[in-house]
Amino acid sequence: MSLNLRSQLDLVQIKEISPAELAEQQLALIERVNPTLNAFLCYEPSVFNEQRNVAPLRNISIAVKDNIDVLGFASAADMLTRQGRLPSEDAFVIQKLRIAGGVVSGKVNMDEGGLTTTNQNIHYGNCHNPHRIGFTPSGSASAVAACNRA
Repeated sequence: MSLNLRSQLDLVQIKEISPAELAEQQLALIERVNPTLNAFLCYEPSVFNEQRNVAPLRNISIAVKDNIDVLGFASAADMLTRQGRLPSEDAFVIQKLRIAGGVVSGKVNMDEGGLTTTNQNIHYGNCHNPHRIGFTPSGSASAVAACNRA
């Protein structure tokens, strides 16, 4: 679904689509494009089926960069030396997103340690621009651009 977050929330609000249907579409898109784009380092399909509260974000699926701590996901910052590091708590921003009803569905690719601007990463693989394979945006940018291309 090529809609921004506000538009997605509006469709859920007017019951044009349910949070579960939206999650199904998001998961299908990730599974279809990620083998080529490598935008997501990991994602949890079961999270897309979770039903929680109807807080402002209404169970909308959110992906975060690999340098942000999320319980249940490794936080390596795309660095080999931090591979497999499991946080003991959510980062402050994730706590706030969860309170607002957001559901973290995965971690997206980024520059190793966030130290460059190319998103070329020998440890986790390059991320690709869905409009021009071979060009390397961040995982976040690639995921958003893929939604707008679908």
